Amino acid sequence: MAEAIGIVASVAALVQLVRYGKKSADALYQFSRQGGVSQVDVDRCANQILSFSLIVGSAHRSLNRHREDCTGSDVLDFISAHRVFEAITIDAKSVRRRLKLAARQFSNLAKGKRTLPAFINWWLHKDAVVSLFPEMERIKTNLTLIILVIQLELQMKEIKGRSPISPEIKKLEKSV
Repeated sequence: MAEAIGIVASVAALVQLVRYGKKSADALYQFSRQGGVSQVDVDRCANQILSFSLIVGSAHRSLNRHREDCTGSDVLDFISAHRVFEAITIDAKSVRRRLKLAARQFSNLAKGKRTLPAFINWWLHKDAVVSLFPEMERIKTNLTLIILVIQLELQMKEIKGRSPISPEIKKLEKSV
């Protein structure tokens, strides 16, 4: 039961991470359009944050579906026993906090319409966004690996559940 609660808490952290990722990307897009600075750079950062949010969101849905569908999952038992989600949650909370700050900063910067101050502000605050990318990649990689292992587990269960003789072989035996 404690394992399930830990997984639910980790999934809740992922939901918040997705929300703040989208807000940060929106703030960057708005800043790019209104600030008139390095639009390509700003849009590239916003795209990376948005794709991160979408990937984490789809991982969240997959994990929820697996948790609901599979009781007695060896993979989820292992993940719980080794506190894998706790490590992901720590990273997710750190990234979420910094994305929230970046969203606030760039929302405020987007209100200014002068190009030179906007350009300077972008270069001053750019590292706050770019420095998140390695952590975001680590979270995406961890979630992707977990989902791949879960899919492998499901495939193995399906293979074990099949009869040893496939329908094609049975048809061939009957025809002989």
